[in-house]
Amino acid sequence: MDYFRAKRYLDALPDWEVGRPVLGSIEDYLPRMRALLTRLAEPQQGFRSVIVGGTNGKGTVASLLAALLRAQGPSVGLYTSPHLHTQRERIRIHGEILAKDQWAAAVAQLDDCTRDFEREGLGGFSKFEAVTGLAAWAFAEQGVDFGIFEVGLGGRLDSTNILSPKVSILTTIDLDHMEVLGSSISEIAKDKAGIIKSGIPIFTSARKREALSVITRKAKEVGSPFQRLGREIRITGATRTQKGVLQFRVERKGYSVPFIRLPLLGQHQVDNGAIAVSVAQHIGVKKKWIEKGLASLQLPGRIEVVRRRPDMIVDVGHNPAAIRALVRALPARKGKSWLVFGAAQDKDWEEMLRILKPHVDAGFMTRANHPRACSPSDLARAAHFPAEAVSSVSEAVSLAQSRSTKKDRILITGSFSVAGEALKGVLSS
Repeated sequence: MDYFRAKRYLDALPDWEVGRPVLGSIEDYLPRMRALLTRLAEPQQGFRSVIVGGTNGKGTVASLLAALLRAQGPSVGLYTSPHLHTQRERIRIHGEILAKDQWAAAVAQLDDCTRDFEREGLGGFSKFEAVTGLAAWAFAEQGVDFGIFEVGLGGRLDSTNILSPKVSILTTIDLDHMEVLGSSISEIAKDKAGIIKSGIPIFTSARKREALSVITRKAKEVGSPFQRLGREIRITGATRTQKGVLQFRVERKGYSVPFIRLPLLGQHQVDNGAIAVSVAQHIGVKKKWIEKGLASLQLPGRIEVVRRRPDMIVDVGHNPAAIRALVRALPARKGKSWLVFGAAQDKDWEEMLRILKPHVDAGFMTRANHPRACSPSDLARAAHFPAEAVSSVSEAVSLAQSRSTKKDRILITGSFSVAGEALKGVLSS
């Protein structure tokens, strides 16, 4: 099987991300994932795993933790979603995505192992389940020491929840995917807290009282030792250097790291950095490797300044909570602020635009090449500031560049797909 056939194989599977969900009972989700891993010869038993759930920041925390572990020496596999440019980004081994031939070989193995899978009586597996299985298989095949898995959606029934992790992490919890997870913070937290398992430590950066109440209760019910940011884990001395680097201390019982330096924009990244450092220390990463691991960090699309004069900032924020974090992190501007924005239909894009309104002068509403992308004209009508509907991300970015001066700012956000297409255009130009 070559890479083209492997891609076609995966793209033909049911895929919630593009609006083709798996049919059948939700109670079959985890048994089906169990059956899939059994077909793959239980690859998850070949390494120690960490599960990272939450609403926002889980991909960042997973990437931070992977960087910290790699700095000390263990081989690390990282599984995240969604991707910016290619689906191969979802599976990284020691910081590198799989080569096309490696990806094709993994998909061929999956295909060979899952012939007549329907006889399991659980229905056909989805693309997300398939890629989760591919990640576990590739990690085992490459002999990684740790496999870090970002939860896809929720937690209780997510494919990654079939793992027996060494540690579980819950980042901030906010309103998102309400049509699936529930209409309140408590309901969403209850689903996400499904990754908390008996005897397995849970670390959380969740701060909202409703979420913390649910997480604390679940941890006590199942006997899971837990560490909470603001309680067992404390952040002190948080500042930003003249060069824009976040600097802070993390303290917990019997442990402290003076002046962690994190080269990311946004005060919310202090929480992400603190929880990743705390988990790394719990796993066994020594203090001397913390600075090296964070210094090597690369997180495309996380309030990333990709060009100067005018400043062009790309961010993957795709829900109101993420957009609030983005606008709090925006540096002061001297000129106008131009917005390039596109979002998925099922997101609260009206609220996202409301949050952005005080921070932009005019915008170009667009859509990524994604089946769930919202109509640019609908976005433009909801903007309540001067906005034009533009048919593609590349055209929207070009218009913003043509109308801006060197003192202006161009902000590109709304979804992973919009950020990915914008970054691809910038990198290729």
